[in-house]
Amino acid sequence: IGGLLVGVAFLIGREVKGLLLGQGVTEDVRREMLSFLDQRDEVAEVFSLITLHMGPDVMVALKVGMNPGLEKAQELVEAINRCERDFRQRFPQVHWLFFEPDSRN
Repeated sequence: IGGLLVGVAFLIGREVKGLLLGQGVTEDVRREMLSFLDQRDEVAEVFSLITLHMGPDVMVALKVGMNPGLEKAQELVEAINRCERDFRQRFPQVHWLFFEPDSRN
């Protein structure tokens, strides 16, 4: 009985640790997110993708290289807004989305 209790305590402790420290999305969802971004004309390269579960909702922070054809600030803003809108439609669990355009990592 003692061994069973220790085993259960270990499994519960591992799960609680993940919840306390924060967990990202599953690897499958992460790959889907990267694939979605790679297919966007506005995005030239994804430098980083960070995800964190906050209850049932997900927070996503992106740092991406934008398409060099977006020269004017307004074009860049519109491209980011389109990408954010479509990202949220594709991944409705995303509640917070931080999108940082950059030219290098």
